[in-house]
Amino acid sequence: MIDPRVLLAALALSTATGCTYSIHQVHTTDYLTEVPRGRSREISAEATQDVILYLTTSTAYVDQAYERLLAQCPNGEIVGIHGRHSTAHSFLSFTNKLVLHGLCVE
Repeated sequence: MIDPRVLLAALALSTATGCTYSIHQVHTTDYLTEVPRGRSREISAEATQDVILYLTTSTAYVDQAYERLLAQCPNGEIVGIHGRHSTAHSFLSFTNKLVLHGLCVE
C-alpha cells in the first residue's frame, strides 16, 4: 500500500512543476489580391521575452521581431503579415513569444 503522504507529495510536486501553454492573439493583415509570380517570397521572424517572478529586463521583444522581419525585405513591401503571440508557463516563470510571418513582394 502506498503511503498517503508520499502520494500527496508526488501530487504537489507534479502540480508545482507543471507547465502550460497559451496562445493570446493571432492577427493577420491585408493581402494582395494578385501576387506577382517570382517576385515574392515568404519571410518570418520571432523574438522572446523571459519573465521570472513577473520581473524582466527585456521589454522590446515585439520591436525586435518586427525589425528582424523588416530586415529580410529591405527593397520590397511586406504584405499578409501573420502574427502569433503566445506564452509558455513554467514554475515561477514564463516566456512570451511573438512569431511573425509575411510575404515580401519586390
